[in-house]
Amino acid sequence: MDRPSMKPVLLLNADRWTPLDMIDFNDAVSNLITGKYVIHAAYKEHHVQGPLRTDGSRFQIPWPISVYVNRYVVQDFKKMARTKNTVLATRMAILHRDQFTCQYCNAPAGTWDHIYPQSRGGQNTWLNCVAACGDCNGFKANRTPEEAGMKLLHEPFVPDHDPYRRATKDVWQMLKDGTAVLKEDE
Repeated sequence: MDRPSMKPVLLLNADRWTPLDMIDFNDAVSNLITGKYVIHAAYKEHHVQGPLRTDGSRFQIPWPISVYVNRYVVQDFKKMARTKNTVLATRMAILHRDQFTCQYCNAPAGTWDHIYPQSRGGQNTWLNCVAACGDCNGFKANRTPEEAGMKLLHEPFVPDHDPYRRATKDVWQMLKDGTAVLKEDE
């Protein structure tokens, strides 16, 4: 079997059930090494090499599919509830919704932009955030698109699906077909 891709990793709360975010593969590995995260599910026969030990050897980390935080993250569900057709959204969920495409210039996007800037009270909501390339995000800075002379190519929208449903479904399918294992079962 070929080496798995370094696609984003599902981050779960300490209850090992509640999705918090989709995180970059390298961030997941770094936080596993520092002990901030614990592996929930990993590929059965694949490992990532860890940093050098003091004796010059390397240890191996199972290739993560999903991880969980080692301390429970308390979430304010009242604050996250829908209000005026908006709901709190994460950076990765916004990037997925906008298909990793800058909503100002159509270039590949790796960041998100707050249409009404956070520095002026803008929130992390589906209708206030869009995917943006680094150049457009930096140029717009803490201005509205109108103030920066920029126009959105597509209006932001609230997706009709849970952004973590597919990732969670993928993890469970991999566990079911045997390509992944739950680490606490070993």
